[in-house]
Amino acid sequence: MQLRPYQQKLKNDIRDLFSNGSRSVILCSPTGSGKTITFADICSDTLKKGNKVAIVVDRKELLEQAKNKLNDYGLFPEIITGGKKWINYDKHVFVCTAQTLKKRHFPNVDLLVIDEAHKQIFDEIVEHYLKQKTFIIGATATPIRKGKNMKQFGAIYSDIVKSVGIMDLINDGFLCPARTFGVVIEMDGVQVKNGDYDAGQMYEAYSKPFLYDGLFDKWRKHAIDRKTIVFCINVKHSIETRNMFISKGIRAEHVDGTTPKAQRENILHLFKIGAIQVLCNVDILTTGYDEPSIGCVVVNRRTKSVPLWLQMTGRGSRLFKGKKDFIILDMGGNTTELGFWEQEREFSLWHKVGNATGEAPTKNCPQKKIEIKEDGTFEEIEFKDLISPEDRKKFGCGKIVHASASVCEHCGYLFPKSKLQMKEAELLEMNANGKEIPSHLQKPYSEMTIEELIEIQELKGFKKHWILHNIEKTEDNLKEFAKIMGYKPTWIHYAKKNIFKQEI
Repeated sequence: MQLRPYQQKLKNDIRDLFSNGSRSVILCSPTGSGKTITFADICSDTLKKGNKVAIVVDRKELLEQAKNKLNDYGLFPEIITGGKKWINYDKHVFVCTAQTLKKRHFPNVDLLVIDEAHKQIFDEIVEHYLKQKTFIIGATATPIRKGKNMKQFGAIYSDIVKSVGIMDLINDGFLCPARTFGVVIEMDGVQVKNGDYDAGQMYEAYSKPFLYDGLFDKWRKHAIDRKTIVFCINVKHSIETRNMFISKGIRAEHVDGTTPKAQRENILHLFKIGAIQVLCNVDILTTGYDEPSIGCVVVNRRTKSVPLWLQMTGRGSRLFKGKKDFIILDMGGNTTELGFWEQEREFSLWHKVGNATGEAPTKNCPQKKIEIKEDGTFEEIEFKDLISPEDRKKFGCGKIVHASASVCEHCGYLFPKSKLQMKEAELLEMNANGKEIPSHLQKPYSEMTIEELIEIQELKGFKKHWILHNIEKTEDNLKEFAKIMGYKPTWIHYAKKNIFKQEI
């Protein structure tokens, strides 16, 4: 297969690092950029030299994706996965699930590829093969790890290679641009468990009739004619969201990790052919699922995870015939905390470890309270003025306590339980550079004039030739574009020959 220029650059950079002594390299490339093709091509070259290769994944969807891509190259791998009793270790290429590999014999290979390498589940496998002097490629769109208990990339990988960002891929016509609509939501006091917002608290907050109706109204306004994928908090939330769409007359379905394989495959097929318009899911279609016809992504939850945020939103970024852009409906205010899907991000093998001083996180027991009197006036009450022990439990003493304390050890004050407050909010189109998007541009790119596309290009920072991927390439349109841009008439011939490589 012919690699794109940035894929070839990734391949060359990895080869150069290996030639200069590196053994383990992170291959960083955005969702939708073809990471699987890139490392499959590297595997093909490695096998041609008589060496052995293994690709390790953590989900069956990714296993199928890797296997199919190797088959496209004429390479037919041995599969190491649960339920398979006999493994032919004499083969030269393997595709394995991490969970099964840890329970089986590790095949001896010269090159190991880890797909979704940011996940900690692979670290034990990588460390094993490092001891065997195996060359290792860790492929991921988001080489991000946080937390003092999370092993840093720099401890197991020696280098990182990155060739393009999402904006580069949009400008070069390899990904669709996004139009992001979002709300701002306060998350003060919401508990965090295992690095993300507590799912139980989120479900209680999101599972309100007016919020389900609000989601539908926003979807109907911005994306009613688009095939839509919805990411929900938990199974119950996903089923309730599906039922809401069905009650409004929309063909919708739900899948999660417990959906039987045959049923899930049938649902995905119906979604692909358009028999289902809205597909709700929980943690199942974030990786290893490519459906280019998706025109709207609804993130119906909040997350602290940048990788998860980019994986969810990136589901709509693939190119598809007639598709000029895709819609992101951010129902959790994620954009304000994690940034836009398309914005430039810096990645590193090392991350800062918080709380480096070793001091425990703390909070203050509230010292003052406002007491409203019967006549409507109010006054500040201080702890020293309170006599009743019951009053002291309500008002606090102002001293410092541990951040996780539910009761003040000094005065007995009961801290209120944190609760996520969700309100009906207006969904506004958001722009990464902070400039306001005028009302006359609040429509799909496919419906814009060339002058309007130029406005969008300037507002969003796209390259000039991005417009050419969003207009009907007729002679008249090219002449109008060339005139507006001040190009010479000969530019039209150049565009036909070098930009489109096809007759108009």
